[in-house]
Amino acid sequence: MDEESQKTFRKEVELGQAGLIHPNILQLLGAGRADILNNGVKKGNPAFYIVSELASNGEAYDYVEAAEGLEDRYARQLFSQLVSAIDVIHSKGVAHRDLKLENCFLSSEVQVKVADFGLSKAFDGPSGEALKTQCGTPNYMGPEFNGTTYEGPPADIYAMGVMLFLITQAQFPFS
Repeated sequence: MDEESQKTFRKEVELGQAGLIHPNILQLLGAGRADILNNGVKKGNPAFYIVSELASNGEAYDYVEAAEGLEDRYARQLFSQLVSAIDVIHSKGVAHRDLKLENCFLSSEVQVKVADFGLSKAFDGPSGEALKTQCGTPNYMGPEFNGTTYEGPPADIYAMGVMLFLITQAQFPFS
């Protein structure tokens, strides 16, 4: 695993163990590294792994796409769960920075589970510190990603607006 991937892995594990406990956040159950063996002999670099709770209904994106958008009552339910999770994440001083339906999973009860904190960033203060690193998925990124600094929580909120449009319309608001 290259250095950047190891950094992302460590961040994911640290945040999973940092009190991001909420019914709509995918819970980290364990993480580590293991040597790859072939007939008892180490081969190559070790493998890193993360064990999380099961989200048996897969990605929210696939669910919304298959339904060709959700009816208002189901969209409200899904989106309110997302808002609740992001409120907790922000209250813990963390900006996700890669919010997208592909990083939200669904439990067997069709409950949202926000995941993938590899690009997240801790911030100080009520709104956050100015960030410079452009990261995330272009279809979910706001206009503040134009080479200038930005604040993490507002970037997450913008991505949530894109997600709401996608949840109801099964298409992105902008191309």
